Amino acid sequence: MPDDFYADSFGRDSLDDNGMQMISSVHVLNRFCNAFWNGEQMAYGDGDGKTCISLSGGLDVVGHELTHGVTQFTSNLIYQDESGALNEAFSDMMGNTIEFYAAARGLDPAATPDWLIGEDVILTPDVAPGFRNMGDPQEDADPDHYSEFIVTTADNGGVHSNSGIPNHAYYLAVNGGKNAGCDAVGSNGHQHTADCDVTVPALGVDRAAQIFFAGFTSLPEFANMCDARNATVAVAGADAPGASAAWAAVGLKTGCTPGVPPPPACVGDANAQIPFESPHPYGNNGDCTWTYNNGTGGFAFHFSLLDTEADFDFVIVSDGNGQQLIRYTGLFRRGATSPCISTPTGSVRLTTDSSVVAQGFIVDSVVPC
Repeated sequence: MPDDFYADSFGRDSLDDNGMQMISSVHVLNRFCNAFWNGEQMAYGDGDGKTCISLSGGLDVVGHELTHGVTQFTSNLIYQDESGALNEAFSDMMGNTIEFYAAARGLDPAATPDWLIGEDVILTPDVAPGFRNMGDPQEDADPDHYSEFIVTTADNGGVHSNSGIPNHAYYLAVNGGKNAGCDAVGSNGHQHTADCDVTVPALGVDRAAQIFFAGFTSLPEFANMCDARNATVAVAGADAPGASAAWAAVGLKTGCTPGVPPPPACVGDANAQIPFESPHPYGNNGDCTWTYNNGTGGFAFHFSLLDTEADFDFVIVSDGNGQQLIRYTGLFRRGATSPCISTPTGSVRLTTDSSVVAQGFIVDSVVPC
């Protein structure tokens, strides 16, 4: 059903818009109360029967994970800090919108569309059904206004909690009204006065989905919430005032400060000299190659440092013919020596995904072999 939603709503042909085969794995791990997108497919745990049941039974959860794939093939938002919160929020937005899409077509009679996340599969929530509430983020102690942005090193910079800010902007764009924190109803006792003079006109779910899809999929990978505000307003046409008001209600206004591009994830070298190395730490979404000419074959690279995010970031050693000799991932506390390279030249390639970084590598010498 989520693939039908993307085709019907946005004319999108699968996750990559090029007919990519979509794969979902269920029964993942043992008593696993979570789901995830791993860069290639969706994966769902069966739950533990106490905290949650099978995650694949929640339509919004399925739509959420699938949307992470769409993000990877569009904006590829770095999964850290504000860009990571936008990544999570876009998945929540589309995941819940899919519930409304299904209900309008009678495709999921067992579920009622709402603004909660995971309410159909989470059995023991913290204070309310599901684990996030787009209509009232503070119900789950998530911020509903930019002034409440949580600065933390946990959870890649609080990407799940801080998603409450753009989530609430989307909710307001759809339904209209004022920020949930502007009254004493709900909000887990939370109340504030910031931007309570802003009343958002309701655009409706179909129109808001079009605006936010177009805006979010056009973002740069390092986007912050100001960039998301500006991008959605820019594509909203006659509805730009409504989109602007939705963001103003959560503290993002005209004249806000856009994101700054981070330093390059890494910079390769076609004529590398010993020693050579990656940045420490390296950045996200990197793909860099260092090529070394030894003059003759029969040498190996010695790594005095070798540290990448296990199973997601890789250091790859190849010979001069492009033949991959070894692929390293994770931490090698004692360093490593590559397989023997029989060609006069050899290369070291570093590839990194959109989240979590490590210290990278140092090639401090070559050894004969």
